[in-house]
Amino acid sequence: MSTKGAGSGGITSSPAGIECGASCSSGFDQGAKVTLSAEPSPGSEFAGWSGACSGTGACRVTLSADTAVGARFEPIPRPTPIDRSGTPRILVNSDPGPTEGPVLVLGALRLKGTKATLQVTVPGPGSLSASGNGLAPAKVGAKRVGTVTLPLTLDKAGKRALARKGRLAVKVHLTFKPSGGGAPVRLVKTIHFKSGSKK
Repeated sequence: MSTKGAGSGGITSSPAGIECGASCSSGFDQGAKVTLSAEPSPGSEFAGWSGACSGTGACRVTLSADTAVGARFEPIPRPTPIDRSGTPRILVNSDPGPTEGPVLVLGALRLKGTKATLQVTVPGPGSLSASGNGLAPAKVGAKRVGTVTLPLTLDKAGKRALARKGRLAVKVHLTFKPSGGGAPVRLVKTIHFKSGSKK
């Protein structure tokens, strides 16, 4: 969960789990229905949600995967958020400041032996790359805001480790670089490969 903007405020959740005014995240059960509420500090106003929610009312989310939500607080105008991830959880990044940050949202993950595909929603044109111990480098381009599919495959060391252990947890480091310049956005996702499925 993240808040941005020149103002300040806090975010709480029902059921409890998130209570922050800066940067926080919390894990919830698969399929959990979570309601987020934004409370501006004195002298600030809530300017709206971004990511999985929009508008200025309560943010209601049903969790089937990692979900990123941003909240903006302004003295009178507005900026945007950033995100993170783990297992069905809402990520809040509260980083008051004048610079807007792009948002990456992780979507469906499909595994097939030593290969996987991961859907990622990107904030605009640019390139999305992935690296990790046991993972072959991967990269895909994006021409506009929307969802791209990133193909992932284990490298030789990763394949050997999977064959030996039967299971392999790979920490995937995702980096999105906007084509127009600006700071890259980084995200970490752990993928659990299992042997025995079709390759």
